[in-house]
Amino acid sequence: MNVTPTSIAQISASNTKFCKTPGSSETFSVTFNDVSIGSTINTEWKWEFYDENDVLQRTEPNSGYSSAAAVPFTQVYSNPGVYRVVLISRDIITLCDTRDEVNIVVYNNPEPTFLSENTCEGLPVELIDKTTLQKVKDSQVIRWEWDFDYDKVTFTPDMVFDMTRPDTLSKKFSPGNYQIALRATNDQNGCYAIFTKPVEIYQNPIASFTKDSLLGCSPLTVTFENTAVATQPVIIDEYVWCIDYGSGYIDTLRSDPKVSGYSPSTTATFENWSTKAKTFKVMLKAISEDGCAFNSAPDSVKVLPSIKPGFIYLDYEPLAKNCSPVEVNFQVDDFTRSLLPNDFTWTVSYQDSVILKEKNPASNSQFKHTFDAVGKGINSYKVNLTADINDICSADSTLSINVNPIPESGFDIDTLDIGCDYMVIEVNALQKGLVNYSWMITKGSYIYMIDTLEDNFTYQIQRPGPTSENLNVKIDLQTANYAFCESDVTAHSIIVPAEPQLTASFVANPEIMIYPNATVTINNTSTRTNANHIWDFGDGIVSNDENPKPHIYERPGNYTIKLNLDELFCESEDSVNIYIQPTVPEADFTFDPGKGCAPLTVNFTNLTKYGNPDSYLWYFGQGEGTSTAEHPTHTYYRPGVYSVKLEANNESGITDAVVKRLIIEVFPVPSADFMIRPETVKLPEDPIYTTNLSFLADAYLWDFGDGSNSIEIEPTHTYLDTGRYDITLIARTSKGCADTIVYENIVEVIEGNEIQIPNAFTPSLDGPTGGSRYSNGRNDVFFPVTEGVVAYKMQIYNRWGELLFDTEDTNRGWDGYYKGVVCTPDVYIYKIDFKFIDGREVMKFGDITLIR
Repeated sequence: MNVTPTSIAQISASNTKFCKTPGSSETFSVTFNDVSIGSTINTEWKWEFYDENDVLQRTEPNSGYSSAAAVPFTQVYSNPGVYRVVLISRDIITLCDTRDEVNIVVYNNPEPTFLSENTCEGLPVELIDKTTLQKVKDSQVIRWEWDFDYDKVTFTPDMVFDMTRPDTLSKKFSPGNYQIALRATNDQNGCYAIFTKPVEIYQNPIASFTKDSLLGCSPLTVTFENTAVATQPVIIDEYVWCIDYGSGYIDTLRSDPKVSGYSPSTTATFENWSTKAKTFKVMLKAISEDGCAFNSAPDSVKVLPSIKPGFIYLDYEPLAKNCSPVEVNFQVDDFTRSLLPNDFTWTVSYQDSVILKEKNPASNSQFKHTFDAVGKGINSYKVNLTADINDICSADSTLSINVNPIPESGFDIDTLDIGCDYMVIEVNALQKGLVNYSWMITKGSYIYMIDTLEDNFTYQIQRPGPTSENLNVKIDLQTANYAFCESDVTAHSIIVPAEPQLTASFVANPEIMIYPNATVTINNTSTRTNANHIWDFGDGIVSNDENPKPHIYERPGNYTIKLNLDELFCESEDSVNIYIQPTVPEADFTFDPGKGCAPLTVNFTNLTKYGNPDSYLWYFGQGEGTSTAEHPTHTYYRPGVYSVKLEANNESGITDAVVKRLIIEVFPVPSADFMIRPETVKLPEDPIYTTNLSFLADAYLWDFGDGSNSIEIEPTHTYLDTGRYDITLIARTSKGCADTIVYENIVEVIEGNEIQIPNAFTPSLDGPTGGSRYSNGRNDVFFPVTEGVVAYKMQIYNRWGELLFDTEDTNRGWDGYYKGVVCTPDVYIYKIDFKFIDGREVMKFGDITLIR
């Protein structure tokens, strides 16, 4: 038997317990080491890592076992829960293994919280615990600690409330702001969390007052002065005066000190109609804007009893109509007289204004007054009786007298509408809102009664006939108010005019005509007195003349002449039909101009007779379109010769046309264009050359911009001064049509001031050439090349000083001949005097070789 030494698996973990705030992204890293004991010979190992649901997540190695030396492994944990880690150590010969296992636990921190509210000084703060914990391995909260003034750095628990978990914790605080913190700790791994909430304890206001009276007769008015306004430590929302009338305090008067015009003074009236003195208690309550209230010390007011003297009406019935004026007699009652008063004071007032005050001795216990009423409503009077009685507070007693005014019966009459046979009026009473309006209408000798509750009505009256007299209508009104007080009767009269004698009639002559005869004579045969006339001739012309002058119609057609008469709201109308027969139209026109260059605009004048203005139709030539205008204008853009046609018709139904053939001739317009070369030249000799690119032109006019002109087709031009120049070309045809083109700054002229003298030349053997500078380019003339030279004198000498050639022509050089014979090859001497355009003068000497 072989006994193989075996390794005993053993795990070392850097940490196995953690605390996590629920919902956070915290992670925890754990390093695991293989610290197995025993022999490691013939040993292999494997790690197993399980998640919080005890599901295998990974192994090390990925499959099988490893015989290599074990190295530390790091695992990261996040979700709360219990994670299992297993190390298996196995002998590779016997396959015997040992296991070690550790648990990694991620606990949830408690989630402490509580409910609280701000409160007032002297009242306890209620703290209601709402802490929760998501359990891991049956963990639970075992400790609750309170810090009532937490600085958010160091948690200092209040030992009185340490480790307590009340449903509601009550604690009083002094005024101020507090940060109250609750720390909750679980029973495993000591995981904890702190919850902080601010709580404010509001300071209470103060309340105090004074009064100006301690004792008095009923009704006693006392002024109270709020003395706490100036020294309030807080902002006050309102003050409330509370009065105990015998059954507890009642909030009697509220005032807001923030309102503009607030006064700390207030008054209250206390009444005592018993036979004994009565004490009232008063207290002031101050309520801050934070809702904290504070009551002042109570104070009291003592009110002595008062007796109201009694009196009665002798001849006044409150439920009667009592129409103004009303006389009333008053009598002091027996009880008041039994108290042996010294005198009586009677006061009559209306709308809080005293209109009468009268004092009578005690022997005269009666009072009489006459009351009037005005306006629409009841007039209410107050009659007060005051009795002077020894040792008793005597108040006023009051009786009311209601007097009803007499209503008004005035009214207005307005005419709403008047027709030929009727007249509508509107009647309005001046005083509205009465209970009854009695109307009576009298027409001539007939009476019509109208009983209505309305204050206005409309009424239609038949107008008398044309031969009758005007009608007199009388209207009466009597009114009554709600007390059935009746007014006097008011009467008004109106005149209804009789219908006028009115008949419209006229004769029109003639009624049928043939255009251009279109004049109608009018004879007014109407019956009228002073009527307004309106004539409508049917062609848009109207007249207000009684006898209009003959009317002339502008066009043929059917017309209706109407006469409308208007007199005293009556109307009469008559009409006559007129027919003017149309004649056949005669089309004709003129035009201007008849010929010209394209584009050619021609004005056409319509000379048509008897044509309808809406019937014209113009044809301006082939491809040129049409027009319906009476006098059109047309532009011809294409060269050519055109015929024009005009059609016209009228009410006759016949169309007449005129064609004028080949009357419009449109000439073509040339196109001007050119090129120049070169665009930069030097003074004084460089010319410019033109290339004419125009077409369809017969003549040309060039303007070179320096005051020079040319009529050549392609001129050459030399400028005399430096600068930039515009060149203008006008191209014309034989018909006078022209086109113009301008090239601005196209030429630049600069100064030359340059001399180049050759040193050799080969004369022509064909005979003398005269030395023209414009040679064939074969170098057979000795000629200096210059720019800016306006004059020079050139002389040629042989080596013996003999003058062979002399010239002042700037376009002539030496052709190598002397007296008609070509000179021998040799070196010759030249002398040249130059004068430049800027006035400078230069002299040149040199030699030239004649080669042959």
